[in-house]
Amino acid sequence: SLNKVKTTGAAIAEVVKANIDRRSERWVPVWSPAGDWILHVDDGAKLISPDGKTTRALRTGIATAYAFSSDGQTVYGIRPSGAGRAELFSMSVDGGLEKVIGALEPGLAPATVLSPSMRLSLGPDGKSVTVSKSTSSLWLAEGLAAVLRK
Repeated sequence: SLNKVKTTGAAIAEVVKANIDRRSERWVPVWSPAGDWILHVDDGAKLISPDGKTTRALRTGIATAYAFSSDGQTVYGIRPSGAGRAELFSMSVDGGLEKVIGALEPGLAPATVLSPSMRLSLGPDGKSVTVSKSTSSLWLAEGLAAVLRK
């Protein structure tokens, strides 16, 4: 379910949308700064009003992560575009045309091993977004026999 709750610490969660597609478990909902939409995944990317009465499908497919513009009128997203690449796109919440802003080369596409956790974050200037990329390292330790063990 998609739930909302007041941040008083004693509030009870309210169900906005029940029975959401199980594939949405890996995705983080995003609340519009204007307060009029919650972007979530339920058999595709969708906008839902905070009262759950109005829903609008986005024609973007399912992106890795989304963010709203500071006025809540534009949605930004990053999605895989094949061969390890990813692309940043934008579209109007009114369902306008989608615009591809740029592409990320293989190896630079955002990724995480944590789920759900991927988020875009709009910069204060409204002209940039940030997203994380998880990496891991393999360490080879030598000379451990010389280490004193207690």
